Amino acid sequence: MFRPVTASIAFVSLLCAVASAGPLHPPQGPITSTMKSLDAIEPRVCVNDLPGDEGAVVIIDQPGQYFLRADIVGGVGQHGIRVTAQGDVSIDLNGFDLLGVPGSLHGIDMDFGTSVANTRLEVRCPDGTCRSRISGWDTGVHTHGVVICVCTALAVEDCGGNGLNHLHAEGVIHRDIATRNCLGHGTLVSPPSAPVRSNGVTNRFRACRAFSNGGSGWSIGARADSYEIDFEDCYACGNIGDGVRIDEDGSNQTGAGGGGRVALQGVTVRDSGADGIHVSIPCASPTVVSASSVACISNVGDGMEIDAVGAAVPHFGATCTIQKSEFSSNAGNGVRSENPLHTESSTYSENALYGISASGPDTGTCMVQCNVCHLAANGSGGALCGPGRFMQARSSVSDNGGPGVSVTDGCLLMSDCSVVNNAAEGVIVTDGTLNVVSSNFRRNSGCGIVCGGTGSIAVAEDAVCELNGGGVANAGGADFDGCLSVTLRRCVFNDNTGFGVRCRSGVGPVRWMAPESISQRNSGNGMDLDDITGGLLDRCSTSGNGGVGILLGASC
Repeated sequence: MFRPVTASIAFVSLLCAVASAGPLHPPQGPITSTMKSLDAIEPRVCVNDLPGDEGAVVIIDQPGQYFLRADIVGGVGQHGIRVTAQGDVSIDLNGFDLLGVPGSLHGIDMDFGTSVANTRLEVRCPDGTCRSRISGWDTGVHTHGVVICVCTALAVEDCGGNGLNHLHAEGVIHRDIATRNCLGHGTLVSPPSAPVRSNGVTNRFRACRAFSNGGSGWSIGARADSYEIDFEDCYACGNIGDGVRIDEDGSNQTGAGGGGRVALQGVTVRDSGADGIHVSIPCASPTVVSASSVACISNVGDGMEIDAVGAAVPHFGATCTIQKSEFSSNAGNGVRSENPLHTESSTYSENALYGISASGPDTGTCMVQCNVCHLAANGSGGALCGPGRFMQARSSVSDNGGPGVSVTDGCLLMSDCSVVNNAAEGVIVTDGTLNVVSSNFRRNSGCGIVCGGTGSIAVAEDAVCELNGGGVANAGGADFDGCLSVTLRRCVFNDNTGFGVRCRSGVGPVRWMAPESISQRNSGNGMDLDDITGGLLDRCSTSGNGGVGILLGASC
């Protein structure tokens, strides 16, 4: 009795489903788009069709999308393209060039002064398909008071001033930009006096190059309250100033919040007239600098310098990290830092001064942590640190023209290191603390180890000092002069020219401990000890020496 009703309901449901699905047979012909083209949504305007005046070849006075269909040639006293629009402007150079003549002004000019306008300028050639040339102007691209400027695939050459100026800019993004033969900097960036947007200041440079400019390749100013500066796969060569220079403006003097981040990855700087990379940071700023796969080679100054500006003591959290990098053949130091430096798997070689030079605000600050690094053939020495602590592990220090490592007013901590064939001492600590574990000091012209001065303390365990002293008078394996205490455990002082190990004090008795140590076949005394107290010589061997095995002075 109920089946007819069920069938009726099913039939009605089927009709509803067919109706909701639309027509079963679509119209004949190809499928056509119902979307509008990009030009229909926001039409592009040809720059070459725009009017100009006596000060500019063409003028862009409205926001929007623009493109070139021919070169633009400037005149004396003229900009190429002047942008007066307050809003976002995009210019596609489309492979065409902007060519100035002597006396031309800026290739592209967008200037709102110091009253930063909430505007964005993009200048590009389609990435990967062409590169447009901006040549012969006073400045290739000049922006002033523009919040964000994006430049892609441009060659900026032969400018009378800077290649690119970005003044009072919160964000600069460059990709595939080359500056060459400009009389000023390749690129100059300065920060705004006050931020317009809340996301801080960001400057990014990818696959950019700077050659033979009269200033620095890049000169970047940064606000101390918040900023990020990134360089990736960039190259600088032959610039008269620094290859890369970054100056923080010092506006953050409290150390509270803010600070910045500088990241350099895959950056090579060669043959600069000053430093390869120079970063200047106020002491109060908690700025982090990181360098990975960086090469600074044959620069007239330091390979890389990170200096601290201001009298704030101690430094407020600024650090520098260097990984897998090379600093070689520079006329100054490989790296000089006034902020704490952590370096790993890097090479510092053939620099005229030191491979690493660091100085801190006090004796307790850890200024250098050096892991799996090579410091070789530097003119003045492998590393110089002081005041501050120098920590080194699994590293080699060899063939330097002075001491391997020299620390003054601080502490040297060394583990699993090799210090070989340096022209002076292997390591020297003055007015500080020496702590050496499982390291060897061989064939150094001076002593393998020297530690002394007011209040110095020396501790060495499983250290080997062999074949040292051949080039310096009154040298030997290890010399401790003026230390408060010396503790040597399982150390070896063999085959040195001069003494094996010597201890002296001009300020009072030295607490001397040397269990299980060996001093053999030295040309002088094996252990030359004077003015020691509480001495422990347990299970020691001092055979085959040219002098006395163990000489105890009258004050012992």
